[in-house]
Parts: sequence; structure tokens; C-alpha cells
Amino acid sequence: MTPLLQVEDLVVRHSTRRGRGTHGVTAVDGVGLTIDAGTVLGIVGESGSGKTTLARAILRMIDPAAGRIVFDGRDIARLSGAALRRARRGMQMVFQDPYSSLSPRQTVGAMLEEAIAAVGVTDRADRRQQAKRLIERVGLRQHVLGRTAHDLSGGQRQRVAIARALSARPRLLICDEPVSALDVSVRAQIVNLLLDLRDDHLAILVIAHDLAIVRLLADRVAVMYLGRLVEVADTQELFERPLHPYTRALIAAVPDPSPFVEHDLTAIEGEIPDPAHPPSGCRFRTRCAFRRQRCAEDDPSLRSIDGQHLSACHFAEEISSHVGSPR
Repeated sequence: MTPLLQVEDLVVRHSTRRGRGTHGVTAVDGVGLTIDAGTVLGIVGESGSGKTTLARAILRMIDPAAGRIVFDGRDIARLSGAALRRARRGMQMVFQDPYSSLSPRQTVGAMLEEAIAAVGVTDRADRRQQAKRLIERVGLRQHVLGRTAHDLSGGQRQRVAIARALSARPRLLICDEPVSALDVSVRAQIVNLLLDLRDDHLAILVIAHDLAIVRLLADRVAVMYLGRLVEVADTQELFERPLHPYTRALIAAVPDPSPFVEHDLTAIEGEIPDPAHPPSGCRFRTRCAFRRQRCAEDDPSLRSIDGQHLSACHFAEEISSHVGSPR
């Protein structure tokens, strides 16, 4: 089965000014991943790990320095202009803050009709009917169409943002921290909506720092640290048998596994190194309880440990012998 999205060796670099000079930062460093139709891939990691940059590069909101982004059989990393705009309609993004991503002046109906018109629906009556169907699909009543974003709750705004993304009839939905800006009381509603969309054969890429949300949503999880993937596995496998010290630390930092409780990952020992000057060898070694001399000298690659379970740790097999949860 050919993946709907296949990312290969993706590299994204930023230039930053420090003092009198300009420095380069590799925000995404050789990332590769795949997503099949009707599945959810979760990407997790602390702030600064490169998750959002990766999502924006996949959508070509920023240009990669190297690599391939093959979506529905086409390498969109090589496209530009009208060809890129057409290909990108099949991928839509839902942002973290629904209020800032919605127009404060337009009604919900006007926003949805405008988005529907952008994909070629010229008949006004048809646009109105599609807008009604979209708002019902995300679990809202039709009277919301006459309101502005200011009149809605956070959960309603996020549903509207999802409806607008669906107006392009995408095959892939990219959600960047889709519930982190919401009250815990409405998180379950958005999570259930995303699960319903997955069941409609929509592929979803969920970017999050909250492992509990990803555990509930994702079929497969990729863990990022300082621009690289350090572990990739099926969700149940990853949580029951994490094979990278960073993944173990992330799981241990969440004492309450409920997806409807806000989690803080600052409990992980140490701080993320400066991405402009990453450590030699393994990038996680400065915070790792398993570190040894080899870790400072040899940069581990992402490799198969057991079938589809991948880890970028020299001692993954040794870690796998540790029985029980990392908590």
C-alpha cells in the first residue's frame, strides 16, 4: 500500500541574527515519515523540538532546504505557483489558537462560503448548503453560521476552524496542538470529532507536546528531539515499551495519563541545548540517564529495533530489557 504522505530526509534551516553575525539553525534535520489514508500519526516532543516547523514545511508554508514531500504521488517540494496551490488543497492545517486563525469581522457562514468558493463552487445556493453540511459535520447547529468568532466559545471556534479546513475536501488534516488552547472540559469533544473524521478515511497528522492526547488519537507516534526523530512506533507499543531515553522521560513526566488534564513537560531533567550548537554525538546525551562515552562520539541513526519499532539510541536493546512502565 502506497502511503498518502511520504516525507524523506527533510531538512529545514533558519537564519538567526546574534550579535553582529548571522547564524544558521537546522530546525528539522533529515526527518522521514509516512502516513496512510484513514490513520493518525502523532508527533510529540517538547517546545523547540521542531514539530511545528516540520508541519509547516510539509504544507510548504516554509521551504525545505532538502528532502522530498511526496503527497498523493507528487513531490510537492518541487512544485511552485499554481501547481503547488492545487496540490496543497489536499492538505489543510488547523492551528493551535482558533481565535487568531478566524476572521473577527466575517460571520462563520461568510468564512465557510468564501473557503468553498476558493475550491471552485460558483453557485451561491450550493455554497450555503455546503456550509450548513460542514457546520453540522463538526457538531454545531446551523445558527452558528450567523455569528462571528467573537460570539463563540473556544471549543466552538476550533470546530469552525476544522469545518473551514474540511471545506477544501482534504485528504490530510494537519492539527498543530489542536486542544492545548482549550479548556479541559471541551478537549474530549474535539478529540472525539477528530476520531470521527479519521473513521471517514481522512488522514490526520497531530502535532502535540501532550502525550496523553496523542495516545488517545494516534495509531502511530513519532518522537522529535532537537529537529530529529528519535523514536517511531505503533502507539500501544511505544507507550508500553519505549526504546529511547527521551521517550521514557516524556512518559515519566506525565503523572496523570488523562488526556483531559493539562500536562507540563518541564519536569524532564535539564534543558534543551541550543539548536545552533547541538551536542556532539547523540543530541540527548546531556540529559540522558543512560549516557556513556560512545554517546559523545557517535551520532546514533534511527534504526529498526523490532519490526516497525524504530529508535535512535545506541543502547535501545538494553533499554528494552527494562521491564515495566517508565513511570
